[in-house]
Amino acid sequence: MQTLVPDGSALRRVVVGEVVVPDLVVVARDFDGNLVPDAVVVFEIHRNTSNGQFPGGSSTEPATTKGDGKATAPTLTADDEVGGFTVHVTAQDGPGATDFTITVYSDPPPQPRVETLTPSGAGGTREVPAGGAVYPDLAVIAQDFNGNPVPDADVKFTVRPGTSSGSFPGPHPTACATTDDDGEATAPHLTADNGVGGFTVHVTPANGPAAFDFTVTVEEERA
Repeated sequence: MQTLVPDGSALRRVVVGEVVVPDLVVVARDFDGNLVPDAVVVFEIHRNTSNGQFPGGSSTEPATTKGDGKATAPTLTADDEVGGFTVHVTAQDGPGATDFTITVYSDPPPQPRVETLTPSGAGGTREVPAGGAVYPDLAVIAQDFNGNPVPDADVKFTVRPGTSSGSFPGPHPTACATTDDDGEATAPHLTADNGVGGFTVHVTPANGPAAFDFTVTVEEERA
């Protein structure tokens, strides 16, 4: 495969000894930008000022991409040291590589205040066939009182069922992401259930009055 990129934010913040959420997920594409299924990627923990481990104390774990080109690492847990480490992800066959950065705190880190959340990229509505993947992924821009982007802010995405529903990997009705330097936070992959109808995804920051709702319309599966 030609490229590997994180699915959602490449940043994670966690308290010592806690599980890193959401799970680390990468997307594999070939030279032409097509998704690559059934490819093996390797997640490898690189210690810095602290460390972490996969189940059984392992520092290296393989995973295989699914039909959507995505591979998910096993559950990652931070050790009992404050600091940080990276998880380096490489393709077994090809030059693709990427990194996740994990910051480990002794207590929950203070959260920057977010005054507004607005949709990024494709806007606030999505149409998807029943049982299908919501594309592109949901992303928001966080801004402060003066309209400046807010980096390092935790944002929560919550599925609110309507006449149908959906879920994040797990499956879970909620997922979290951290804004990057441009104030953008991207949710993990969202999949619609098999019912036709619609639902919303409510987005809120850990600190601040901001909120935004994505509207997802679920249509009959296309032939």
